[in-house]
Amino acid sequence: NNLYRSGNSADEFRLIQEVDNNEWIDYFEEPLFEELGLFGSIPDAPIGDFLEGSILHPAQFGVAYLRNILYLSDFNKFHVWPSEYTIEFADEIKAIMLSGNTIIVFSGESVFGVSGGSPASLSKYLLSNTAPLLNKLSLSRIGNRVFYTSTDGLMMISSGGVVNLTKNHYTRNEWSDLNPSTFYSKVADDSLFLE
Repeated sequence: NNLYRSGNSADEFRLIQEVDNNEWIDYFEEPLFEELGLFGSIPDAPIGDFLEGSILHPAQFGVAYLRNILYLSDFNKFHVWPSEYTIEFADEIKAIMLSGNTIIVFSGESVFGVSGGSPASLSKYLLSNTAPLLNKLSLSRIGNRVFYTSTDGLMMISSGGVVNLTKNHYTRNEWSDLNPSTFYSKVADDSLFLE
């Protein structure tokens, strides 16, 4: 005779109301046993700030970030972001990008990969600590390859790791003279254009 609702984790339920008969209509006059947020367990931040730059993983869970924490939603429940489905980074996250099943995380001066098919069991690993993202507007993707501008050149992330595509064409000083922090990228016909 009790009415429950899912709470903030994948298998938690909270008592909403004790029901005396076979039905209960909420007229919003009686207080609930425990107040619940309207949008599940979204972190305490303006919703626009939290969802800016969010992506949908191919396994059908949401991926978002706020400050230095990567948040993962429950499968197909984009209002439930369990606290146990978080991954913390040492530095603030600048941007995230998807490459196949791998979430590319640009955090501080480093680039990380977060791989797996379940938000409950993802593995985090370092891709580079020498090629930071200069401008998130330079991020682009062709297939499963991710491109971005860094201090040393135009970088590509693929299954082979992080590669500097412009190392044979520009020295670090020549690349720096181009002011790569102002570049933004566009993709057309499987080609990358930097402006």
